Amino acid sequence: MMMEKIINTSKIRIIENIKMNTPSTKKTLIFTNFEYNFINLINFYLTHHNTENPNDIIVCRIAGGWVRDKILNIPSNDIDIAIENKNVSGKLFLNNLVNFYKDNDNIHIKSFNEIHNTKFKFKNIFNTNIHATKVNPEKSKHLETAMATIFNHDIDFVSLRKEVYTNENNRIPTIEVGTPLEDCLRRDCTINSIFYNINTGYLEDLSNKGLVDLQNGIIRTPLEPMKTFTDDPLRIFRLLRFKNKLNFQYSEDLMSCFKNNHDVLVDFVYKKVSRERVAIEANKILNTNSISICKNFLKDLEYFGFERFLYSNNKNSYEDELEKLSNEKNSKKVNQKKVMLFDKITLHERTLNFFEIDLKTHIKFFIEAIESHKDLANYKLDMTTVVHAILLFSLLDPRLQYSNKNKQTDLSIIKKDIELALLSNGIAKTKVRQIIALQELLDLVNKKDFEFIVGDVDNNIEIKNRAELCFFVKEQITDFQIYNSFKNILHIFYPQHYTKFIKGLKENKIINDDNDDLDAIWNKDNLKLKWNGSMIMKHLNKKPGVWMSEVIRLQWLYYFEKELDLVNDEDTNIEDFINWVNTQSNVLKDN
Repeated sequence: MMMEKIINTSKIRIIENIKMNTPSTKKTLIFTNFEYNFINLINFYLTHHNTENPNDIIVCRIAGGWVRDKILNIPSNDIDIAIENKNVSGKLFLNNLVNFYKDNDNIHIKSFNEIHNTKFKFKNIFNTNIHATKVNPEKSKHLETAMATIFNHDIDFVSLRKEVYTNENNRIPTIEVGTPLEDCLRRDCTINSIFYNINTGYLEDLSNKGLVDLQNGIIRTPLEPMKTFTDDPLRIFRLLRFKNKLNFQYSEDLMSCFKNNHDVLVDFVYKKVSRERVAIEANKILNTNSISICKNFLKDLEYFGFERFLYSNNKNSYEDELEKLSNEKNSKKVNQKKVMLFDKITLHERTLNFFEIDLKTHIKFFIEAIESHKDLANYKLDMTTVVHAILLFSLLDPRLQYSNKNKQTDLSIIKKDIELALLSNGIAKTKVRQIIALQELLDLVNKKDFEFIVGDVDNNIEIKNRAELCFFVKEQITDFQIYNSFKNILHIFYPQHYTKFIKGLKENKIINDDNDDLDAIWNKDNLKLKWNGSMIMKHLNKKPGVWMSEVIRLQWLYYFEKELDLVNDEDTNIEDFINWVNTQSNVLKDN
């Protein structure tokens, strides 16, 4: 049962002279079984420790996103514990916690079970060993973070922190042990700065704005916006994500900051934030697969002029890294890094014009098409695939991609650029292949009349019969499992082509209904050849060669022309197929 225990925090604790005068501070938190047991487990230990050690009090708070989501009744398993005691690190706290419940034949677990009417054993509570991120100033790890799996949930434990930014070209701060207020004010927005105090069971809103902003649906920084963004410009994209994910609004001072300091903020991002970090924030939005959330996120990016950071490399940082590597001893690993950095710098130079001008146009096209459809509730789209396919497909046209001083017309190089841009954004290789396949289809749709000409645009191959159309659909669409994505993209963004596409598939009896799922019907289990290359070579007593790929292609055409079920068919024999091949091609005679 998800709602076993109700904890009523109708009294919000006031500390550090922070006053709260609004009724919104009265909250009821509904805990899951796990949350209820975990909080009681920590509280039971803290009560014992603080009673025995009144001069060494430990306070534990749940911080950040879990508190926000809990108040909004959004499920969340992302619990981070902030420890208030300058002498107790995350690892030390966890070690003491484990030993407390493990010592003396688990006597404290028995007491815990009696108080809370549970039947836990030690192994049911602590599921793994403690893992710690050690202090490493060179990698900006100034405080030790510890993690353990408790009640089958991964929990992080770390001291309260304050952040000191000493390098204007780096967003990574020096971290020091801080006070609750310092930890609150270092966070990206007020709604993420609320604590749940495990010792007292009270919410603590030290910014005096978090709970009110949650109630009113406002995204606001705890400090003056420019201070927050100067310290860490990545917070710009985090706030864009939270605003759209939660359907909140920006505070007026935040809106003014974005508009009045745009060039300065852009410079901060280029200096301090890698594209990969921006991509993580964008991917979290795209992974919601919500059409409206993704559309509004892109709309905000374009409106505030931050859209370039979806793809645009931080060229200066890559050049700096390349220079550092030049001083290192050559090795396979170093050389691989050099090649990757050089590729990224080249990509930046070739695509700069697109990312700074044409991308804005494509985002507007995307938004207008989505907003022109009144009802998209029934559409199930992989928004990562759809968004990147729409925003990047025109890069296949070198006239849009490359500047006058660096012309390039080789399509394979262009595809490599697109692939690198997507992989750098943390997109999985399988999905990258799907996106590029969609881009090629969209490029085809926008250049040719899809009702009559489909296939290889460069060679201008026309589809002459049903078999060739089936083969095209298989090779270019269902083999990539993008039929539904392509069909929905046509329906939303290119409706005039959608009608022709569906009509052609129906007339050729490839589908019976608009809702047929060709990805499922033509998957690898349902659609595979009867004779593989080895079987054909054995039958013909021929050695492998270039002829084989053409014979395999012809076998697919044979399958589609005869409308055979090659998985279950027992009557058709290989000799019939070979005779048919010889009527279609000289490939076997010439080889």
